[in-house]
Amino acid sequence: KTNTALDEIGAVICVTFTPEHIMPADAPSAQSRLGLPNNCMAFDINMACSGYGYGLYIGSLLTKQLNKKVLVLDGDVQSAYVSKLDKATMPVMGDAGTATLLTPSDSEEVWKFAFYSDGSQRNVLYIPAGGAKKKTTAEDVVDIAYDDGSKRKNIDIYMEGYGIFKFVAITASKFIKSFMAENNLSDENIDIFVPHQANSRIIEYAQKKLGIPVEKFCIEIEKFGNTSSASIPIVLDRMNRDGR
Repeated sequence: KTNTALDEIGAVICVTFTPEHIMPADAPSAQSRLGLPNNCMAFDINMACSGYGYGLYIGSLLTKQLNKKVLVLDGDVQSAYVSKLDKATMPVMGDAGTATLLTPSDSEEVWKFAFYSDGSQRNVLYIPAGGAKKKTTAEDVVDIAYDDGSKRKNIDIYMEGYGIFKFVAITASKFIKSFMAENNLSDENIDIFVPHQANSRIIEYAQKKLGIPVEKFCIEIEKFGNTSSASIPIVLDRMNRDGR
């Protein structure tokens, strides 16, 4: 769609927490499959829900530094790690892949980024087994029954819904409000607010907490589910197709 020649691309970044293999990274494979030059940078960012912001930030820095276009590939195959018998994850998790092309610009407009990290909460949403800390054993590939009637393996995604809701309702909302205040943003001068499509209740709660009119809040989760970090570029693409 952009009529981009292959030699115009200086880097390809793959944002995913579900790579084809633990090693090598997915980005060099994408570089080869797409026929991009061998002097093209290619690396992965191992992130889940928040990954698109990181991809845009690092990609924009490289676009400026290399003075070449940068391709940000963002997507996950969550179905490979979701138990069909888990009531917390099966109804909402989806698979998706997206591509974003960043282009050098002489514009004076500056993108503003802000990040918030709290690794102490990592066990609220994670895969217990399969990494270097806990290599997969025979027990890890057997379904375990839980009190709510769900079943999942230790190699499946574990999600504590209340812990995530509490984080969005309190910590994340406060952080976003602070970011808006620092950049003189209000419900009046924001045209569109595109949140990560976690689940409809969380998005609706965040909308009320931030005081941004519901018509400016983009909610597309009923069409695609929670597609991890790919959810934001999916919404942006649909908005673009709809002329918004």
